[in-house]
Amino acid sequence: MPKCQEAESDNADRLTQMNRRLNELQEELEVQNKYIQRLKRNSVAFDEAVYEAENKFVSKLEAQKGETEKLSNRILELKVKEELKEKLQTFKEVDGKRHNEITELTELNRSMIITIEVLERDSEASAVELTQSRQQLAQMNNKSITITKSPRPE
Repeated sequence: MPKCQEAESDNADRLTQMNRRLNELQEELEVQNKYIQRLKRNSVAFDEAVYEAENKFVSKLEAQKGETEKLSNRILELKVKEELKEKLQTFKEVDGKRHNEITELTELNRSMIITIEVLERDSEASAVELTQSRQQLAQMNNKSITITKSPRPE
């Protein structure tokens, strides 16, 4: 029986070692389970943090989109204003040239009116002179007719 006892003792030792190992593994399993639970909690917290970060990011993007649209509209408005300034400057230059041309034409028109008035006066004077010349000619013709009609002394 000593072999039996020895085998029993060996089996008891092995069983004790196996129980010890089982206890160690169970403790390790508990530690691993706690670690897994902590990881799950961290994962949930991380997911929530990611969700919040995504929402904040989306909100910021939407705000930036609004700001970008405002800036784009402002840039467009400034470009339009600049184009209008350029067109206004061109218009002022053209208007200035036209004003100068109008002034020159007005002066030329006044000069022509004065010339026409002078010509009209000269024409009236010439007409008066012509009338006087015709009258003188007619008088001279009448005298000459009278002279030719008078009898000649013999």
